[in-house]
Amino acid sequence: MANIRESIHALATMLEYPQGDIRPMAADLCQIFAGAPAHAREHLDNFREALRFTNETGQEELYTRTFDINPQCSLEVGWQIYGESYDRGAFLVKMKAALNEQGIAPTTELPDHLPQMLRLFARVDPQRMRDLAVGFLEPGITKMISGFANSKSPYLHLLKAANAVIIEIASKIDVEECHV
Repeated sequence: MANIRESIHALATMLEYPQGDIRPMAADLCQIFAGAPAHAREHLDNFREALRFTNETGQEELYTRTFDINPQCSLEVGWQIYGESYDRGAFLVKMKAALNEQGIAPTTELPDHLPQMLRLFARVDPQRMRDLAVGFLEPGITKMISGFANSKSPYLHLLKAANAVIIEIASKIDVEECHV
């Protein structure tokens, strides 16, 4: 796999609302994660293949149908973990501060939006990377995946690949030595 931080940034970009035709980006993502675990590569290939016959409008509609219309598949990690509770509010405040601390520009999305959290994951030190992965990203993405019960959206493959990569990276972080 290419540079871990750059790879995660590419994955975050792929999970944002499509800006133009995303098929070339999906193909690039398969190349970037060539050294990832086999099941992650398989999910990325399935995602790329599912987009093969879509145009830009179809890709935008697919994204909207997948993430904006079905709240169970929402990309807000804090909502997936905490729901609409006080704890989510506190989490949002912490995520906003962490994003600012790392120089990650705000977007129109909330600070717990998965692409923003992946960008944060890619910039922090190894200990915080592991904490984000184990405490928030893996459980949040797992819950997102469970929201796809009857969906055939190819984004399910992208989320499964993201989860596999996050788990793999977290498992290789040596907490004692604090490096990836």
